Amino acid sequence: MSYKIEPLPDSYAGLGEGPHWDVARQSLYYVDLEAGSLLRYDYGQNKVYKTKIEGETLAGFVLPVEGRPQEFAVGCGRRVVIVNWDGVSTSAKVVRTLFEVQPLMEKNRLNDAKVDPRGRFFGGTMRYIGDEFEFRHGELYRWEAGGQVSVIKGDVGIS
Repeated sequence: MSYKIEPLPDSYAGLGEGPHWDVARQSLYYVDLEAGSLLRYDYGQNKVYKTKIEGETLAGFVLPVEGRPQEFAVGCGRRVVIVNWDGVSTSAKVVRTLFEVQPLMEKNRLNDAKVDPRGRFFGGTMRYIGDEFEFRHGELYRWEAGGQVSVIKGDVGIS
């Protein structure tokens, strides 16, 4: 079997991160980290849609919320927020904050995250300002709906 690799049309992101393939929607979701933007590549249309999250300057990852096609968990700074976006509009809104980590660590941000088959969130932080390898202030977290955030591992450079 051979594969042909092609660039996506109009897919520019200054710092593209956190890809998530949605099988049901045949779409690739990802973020432009330093622009606070979400992007969606629609495979069927061969088109990329981009939105700015109102009031946000950072977006580390995007995860669809199961059963809610227009809601996404997004890492904005040190908060995980729920964003409402129809996947097409150029504007998206934060509807609520799920949780915040490291409130006193202003130089840190959420980096990457995924959800396991049981629906548990796993994500981590890293130093955003300064040398992330010199200061090991990152942490790895777990969160379950209706529960509290737990630190799984501390003393991490990039999580």
